[in-house]
Amino acid sequence: MLLKNTLSHHVLFWLKNRGDLDLFIDGLHTLADIPSIRHYHVGKPAQTFDDVVDRTYDAGLLVLCDDVEALNAYHAHPIHDAFVEKYARPLVEKVVVHDAVNA
Repeated sequence: MLLKNTLSHHVLFWLKNRGDLDLFIDGLHTLADIPSIRHYHVGKPAQTFDDVVDRTYDAGLLVLCDDVEALNAYHAHPIHDAFVEKYARPLVEKVVVHDAVNA
């Protein structure tokens, strides 16, 4: 099924300490209450073994929004700010973000 009029915001996180993974995943789920998110998915690397699959990250977040304005509202929301302060800054070593719109 093609998701029309959708912006995907895919974020991969590498933690400073993998022992914090459960705490960090709990933090990712707090983002679900941001109104501009249409759908979201929180996950860990799947045990797939294709040579092109990167499984070096610790946790991933996929957020689906209507458009860039909705993504901007997500980033500006106080829940996102709280997530960054409580979970991302103290626990994350590296972040990679991929944003995509329909083609």
